Parts: sequence; structure tokens; C-alpha cells
Amino acid sequence: MRKLTKRWGSMSQDGTHMLLNTRLIEAPVDCIDYVIIHELCHVQEPHHGPAFFELLEQKLPNWERRKNRLESMMV
Repeated sequence: MRKLTKRWGSMSQDGTHMLLNTRLIEAPVDCIDYVIIHELCHVQEPHHGPAFFELLEQKLPNWERRKNRLESMMV
């Protein structure tokens, strides 16, 4: 077990393990969904390049709203 202090989630390089920040238990469900989908997109696209954001947009069109909500609520 690893404590995440600066991220909401992390996906292992081989895509077999996802770590979630324990503070997410305080977050709204739609924000938790955003973090999980974001991390699952890293299985196909490991880096935050254009292809990653295209995939994220395809899977969760309102991801930016959810991300902003999460960041504003969970300061």
C-alpha cells in the first residue's frame, strides 16, 4: 500500500494495478468516476499527450467539469 498525497490516482506501468487516493471517499461519485476512467485510459495511453486526452474525451465527454469540481472541493 502506498499513500498518494499529490495525486488522485495512479496506474501501474503494466496496467495491472490502480491506486486511488483515500481522500476520494469524501468526493462526489461523479468525481470518483472521473479519476477511475482517467486512470483506465492510461492502460491504452500511458502519457498525457493528445491521444490520451482524445481517449478521455471519448470515454467521458464532461471530464473537465468533473476534474474542476474535484479540485475545487478537495483542496
